[in-house]
Amino acid sequence: MNLYTITNEYARLVAAYEDAQTDEERAQASDALAALDMSLADQADACARLTRNLKADSDKLSEEIKRLQELKRRKDSTAERIRAGLQMAMEAANVRRVDTSIGRWSVRKNPPSVMFVDAAEIPEDYLVPQPPKVNAAAIRDHFKATGEIVPGTEIHYGEGLQLR
Repeated sequence: MNLYTITNEYARLVAAYEDAQTDEERAQASDALAALDMSLADQADACARLTRNLKADSDKLSEEIKRLQELKRRKDSTAERIRAGLQMAMEAANVRRVDTSIGRWSVRKNPPSVMFVDAAEIPEDYLVPQPPKVNAAAIRDHFKATGEIVPGTEIHYGEGLQLR
């Protein structure tokens, strides 16, 4: 029996127990609920095993992702160092273009970029106003410390399933 079936059957049996007119009907519903609890325990055990295996697989994938990201970073860094070295050599030799069998290297001027020396001196016409941001962590810490709920907020406690 799968979890969906167990959930529906449980709701049906609870309703049957509540609607029972006799002790015999209540006993039958109670026995069926006990048997269903065993099925739920079996399903919970299977879920525990499956979630542990999936978590282990996920952890292995995370490690592989980190390894591949580091490999990518090293390769990008090496390619950039090679590129910078070639550019320095071309500039030192006063060569602006080199044709190769794969393509053409050329030294070109980049578009202008802005460097901020002192942001306080920049005229207001060039500043972008920022809307205020709510600091949820500060609100939560205030609630924990004082028990007061900040106006305009609600405190919500979620629930989660935990396997120990």
